Amino acid sequence: MTLIEMTIFVAIAAVIMVPLGSIAINQITVPKRLSERSVASSQQKSISVRLVEDILTAQRFEPGADPVYGTFSWAELGDDKPVPVEARYFWAEGNMFREQTRGGTTGASQRVIESVDEFGDIVFEHTPSQWVYSDSTKTWSYTRGKIGVSLTVTRETGAKLAEVELGSALFLNVPQPNRA
Repeated sequence: MTLIEMTIFVAIAAVIMVPLGSIAINQITVPKRLSERSVASSQQKSISVRLVEDILTAQRFEPGADPVYGTFSWAELGDDKPVPVEARYFWAEGNMFREQTRGGTTGASQRVIESVDEFGDIVFEHTPSQWVYSDSTKTWSYTRGKIGVSLTVTRETGAKLAEVELGSALFLNVPQPNRA
């Protein structure tokens, strides 16, 4: 082989290898990005289900202050008397945690959302339930009340995709039984 033939061979190989290299890199990074999105979406669905359960079970919600988002409280039926239960949501070390206390015993904290940049990325809103008593019918009527949770969590998902923002909002009108 002469030097000219060798140069032509290398040039042709380079022209072929550049597109093939790009295809190979995409085949490696695309599944990783899709996996990251899938994990983030799964985590968001999981926390949404947990929050809805707590919201619908709760007899009371008390908003917290940084680093505590708030605490849901209710009573479960026990053997001989109701057992008080609380689910406290709080922010620590860049994550959102849920800690449940049942009958005075606090269980281990569960991380429910990872990589929360700031406390304000998750907002719990609460409008206390309002009931009106009718003298004519001698009954209480529910007029308003809301527990809302807004999630805004930004995830890095690779160089080409930059970042994806996960947003979710749960707003439930909850007629809680506390009538004052």
